[in-house]
Amino acid sequence: MSDRNGLRRQLEQLPAVITEASPVLEERARLLLTTPEQLGLRIVTHTGCGDSAFAGRAASFAWHALAGIPAFQLEAMDVAAFYGRGTRPSRPPGQLLLACSSSGAVERTVEAAAIFRDDPATLVCAITSSPTSPLASAADRVLLTDAAPSFDGPALCTYVIALLALFHLAIRAGEVRGHYHADEASRLRTALAATANATSETLERTAPRVAKHAGSWQTYQVIEFLGSGPARASAGFGAAKILEAVGLTAGDQDIESFMHLQYFERAAAATPTVVIDLPASSAAPRTAEVIRYLERLGRPHIVLTSSSKDRGTAIVHAEVEELFAPIVHASVLALLAAELAELHGELPGRGGVGPWRDGANGAAVRLRSANVT
Repeated sequence: MSDRNGLRRQLEQLPAVITEASPVLEERARLLLTTPEQLGLRIVTHTGCGDSAFAGRAASFAWHALAGIPAFQLEAMDVAAFYGRGTRPSRPPGQLLLACSSSGAVERTVEAAAIFRDDPATLVCAITSSPTSPLASAADRVLLTDAAPSFDGPALCTYVIALLALFHLAIRAGEVRGHYHADEASRLRTALAATANATSETLERTAPRVAKHAGSWQTYQVIEFLGSGPARASAGFGAAKILEAVGLTAGDQDIESFMHLQYFERAAAATPTVVIDLPASSAAPRTAEVIRYLERLGRPHIVLTSSSKDRGTAIVHAEVEELFAPIVHASVLALLAAELAELHGELPGRGGVGPWRDGANGAAVRLRSANVT
């Protein structure tokens, strides 16, 4: 990851990527599971590492809301090393494991899929762009995402494509299981595809404010991201892009847990914070309270929201279906990372040199047979 402008080029391509990928993924999502398999689902587990884990966290709420199925995100290490071992005899049938990795070569995710494939109670489906990858070989089924435009730098397009795939799967499950009629399923798919226009509008609308805030945050050495529900996944993605693109210390936290933990940090005035707000959610009142606490603490902060009630600290994105908001969040958070990387003169992934050379081309997290260094 040595191209400082990689995120910029992905941002330029992102609306077109969504437009092209969404109908393809819709069709593949329709075919992945049979009707009896859909009706027999009892629980859905998403697994993956890094961005793939954030995508699974965001999509788990869509499965709950649209399909009425308990759905959870588990880290691939937890699935492979703990949940996948020694518990199979007591596991009921009707489980779906969605293992996500664009490359299909992330070692822990492949291991998680392989362990659960041996369990007759679990159907393992890989979400990957590579039909010949180790992950595809370790799964019962494969939903191909196709490769996103290839640019060096922190991933953005592959994350959004994973979100699209997982959201389409949740919409299809809700339709087959009778949670809504075909007309509502069609509306949801249209709303999901419309995130392309929302992303384009958002980037044009927010670019000046993002650049302004990045400039004022240039001297800080740490950034925190807060959100709840689907917005917590976006907070994780935002922190990841700061770590990868800029190399600053960055972390994410749940809105409520922040008040129990990071609220007490002494260096409040030196800890800029991004709050990701979902105005229509039941978490919105607590989010508003936390924002007031940030003001009292003197924390520099911005609020990423679709609310038209501009506080002066708000970066307002285009209106989208709440469940699908992480797609639009990703564009703004990637833009913030790109701006800060340019201000700091940083290469993504520290250029994969010096003490970071082990991480070049993903070598530290991929299967040895898939490494190129």
